Amino acid sequence: MNIFIIPIIITLVYTIISAISDLKYGRISNKISLSLTGFGLLINLIYTLYFKSIFFIYASIVSLTIIFSVSYLLWTMGLWAGGDVKLLCGISSAIPINYLKSPVFSQNYLFVPFTFDVIINSILISFLPIIFYVLSIKFRNIKKANLKNRIKYEILFFNLIRSTNSFSTYIKEINQLREGMILDTIIFTNKDQFIEIKNIIENKKDSNLSCKIKDDKLYIKCESSAGITDYDIQSLRELCNKKIMDKRVFIKISVPFGPFICIGYILSLVYGNIILIFI
Repeated sequence: MNIFIIPIIITLVYTIISAISDLKYGRISNKISLSLTGFGLLINLIYTLYFKSIFFIYASIVSLTIIFSVSYLLWTMGLWAGGDVKLLCGISSAIPINYLKSPVFSQNYLFVPFTFDVIINSILISFLPIIFYVLSIKFRNIKKANLKNRIKYEILFFNLIRSTNSFSTYIKEINQLREGMILDTIIFTNKDQFIEIKNIIENKKDSNLSCKIKDDKLYIKCESSAGITDYDIQSLRELCNKKIMDKRVFIKISVPFGPFICIGYILSLVYGNIILIFI
């Protein structure tokens, strides 16, 4: 048996579990991603000792560092959630190069991490499904909106062009909010209300909302892709009842990216970067 098939199969299992978790719960557990990263470093350390070649652990660490840097940048841009970043880091540590297609023992110390192919393939295969998913949600909500909100939705359609992970937004009544929804940034300009708003938002336990004052404006937004909690919903309702904010808010359309990473991983193993197929 090819000894390099071990990390390939185990990583595949991890990506499948991550995809199911992302679809079912809307997030990828840290335990999944971090344990895959630990496994990746360990298996490549074993390869280094077994083959008496420093390349394996070197490639694992370098790949992990590069992919973390790139993924973190994309996370700050909103392209992925934190769980997606950690999963990609796990893949990069376990499989720094394509063990199915690359000549392992003729590698030099300058190489392109295998996970770059996973990232590119995942993005390519996700584009059309995500567009259809976003549009279906938007039009489903348009049917429930009045004429005034219809105009807002038509304007919001163009968010598809400029947005990233959350691709667009839709309007939701505060009394219809549910735990896990990702609140779009709310901006307040009345300075007299800043202290009261901060007290209401920041004094709640288990909150995923943050308040920041910048350029004489107060911004409320979700701190992570986990979305709002039940306590956050209570806070927003309190602000609404006190006439401090509107009874409608914008909710980001968040797309689970774990399944696309899983499919992108499989395609990368078999075909490499699928862009090269058409060149």
